[in-house]
Amino acid sequence: MTLDKILLGLLSEKPATGYELKSRFDGGINFFWSADLSQIYRTLKRLTQNKLLRSRRLDSAKGPERCEYQITSKGRKQLREWLEQTPAIGDSRFPYLAQLYFLGELDDLGVTIAYFEALKSDLKARLKFLEEDDAAEASQVDSYPDDLSNEHLHRYLTLQLGIMNNRSRLRWCDKCLKVLKDRLHSGIDESDCESSQSKPNS
Repeated sequence: MTLDKILLGLLSEKPATGYELKSRFDGGINFFWSADLSQIYRTLKRLTQNKLLRSRRLDSAKGPERCEYQITSKGRKQLREWLEQTPAIGDSRFPYLAQLYFLGELDDLGVTIAYFEALKSDLKARLKFLEEDDAAEASQVDSYPDDLSNEHLHRYLTLQLGIMNNRSRLRWCDKCLKVLKDRLHSGIDESDCESSQSKPNS
């Protein structure tokens, strides 16, 4: 599972708790892979059972003890084997496209337009977050991205695809909205199509 490898990759940098790992997802990874806290903890438990991670209890000034996870030599070996493989294209899942595919069932273009407007708002927020992350990285080096370390260069390359993807999806939203609004303003609907098809030839 890719989540396994992502967690191994994050923990190869430094030990962390499950909550800290979730913060890493929310802080920049979720544009290409999302995971909720329960998924992360289940995966950490399995990785520990498989000897890819080790854990230790940490005292906490607030609340109960925390559990910190650290990658093992076996975990580093598996991470390296994964990184040396050819690109893992896989099958992407886009829940919003599944919704759109069946949205015609509602037979209401106004609902579809509202759907795209909401999607645009979300995509704009995501793009703004990624662009701000990119700008923050750029402000820390003299020549960006040329002066980045190898580690940060690869993060930069990933981030650029996230930015380009969101820009492309926003253009797609605009194109779809134009088609929908043109259709709505022209007065074309399914009932018109059906009635025209039912008329006998003169």
